[in-house]
Amino acid sequence: MYDCEDAGQADEDFMRYNDSVSLTTAYGFGAARMSISWPRVMTYAFDATTGELTWERNEEGIAHYHSVLSAYQAAGVKPAITMWHWDLPLAIEEKAATMDCGSAWLCFDLVSAEAESYAVLLFSEVTNDS
Repeated sequence: MYDCEDAGQADEDFMRYNDSVSLTTAYGFGAARMSISWPRVMTYAFDATTGELTWERNEEGIAHYHSVLSAYQAAGVKPAITMWHWDLPLAIEEKAATMDCGSAWLCFDLVSAEAESYAVLLFSEVTNDS
């Protein structure tokens, strides 16, 4: 920690993405990298009794990213999308904790299976947004 600072407040790009778009164009960039948070577009639930992991679309999160992509598109900036920026849905970790691997970071089959749904969702949303 420097000068009594902590990570309680980050760059706030989720709320201030229009500022990011403005800065990107002001500096003359034609592209910008952005990530789409897995837990913000898919809401997971883990039932410890049955061991079932389910998910549903988070329409509010999806709408947010459509707004971000539209802002970049309107400014003539092409986004380079990072699918997974180290934010794993908690319910996936909860399921992994009940498995032999003990952590989702070590349960490659579990994460791969769930990430496939995430990839399909993002691909369908991003290609429909273009």
